[in-house]
Amino acid sequence: MNFYKTKTIKGESPEAIKIALVNCVTDHFKPILAIVFSFASQDLNALCKVINDVNIQLFGLNTNGEFTDEETINGFIVMLLLDINKGYFKIYYQTHRTRNRIGVELEL
Repeated sequence: MNFYKTKTIKGESPEAIKIALVNCVTDHFKPILAIVFSFASQDLNALCKVINDVNIQLFGLNTNGEFTDEETINGFIVMLLLDINKGYFKIYYQTHRTRNRIGVELEL
């Protein structure tokens, strides 16, 4: 039994991601977590606003090449969207004497 659904979207800009988000959200798919891989030159503030405006929690990083299930591309934003129960994941930030950690814990 699946406790989650996923979709992958990609776009060349935060505006393209906004359109892709609108097109993929349905009555049967309402993501609450986005794992984002974004080219470093993208407008990350605008991307965060797009994601926050639709009430999706964000975990992401800058990359020098984004990947999808089909290919590796440069200059894009790629997002794995998860429609998952909020009780099955948490985003955390840990501080340590020598390093900090940021992560997502999934309990599937």
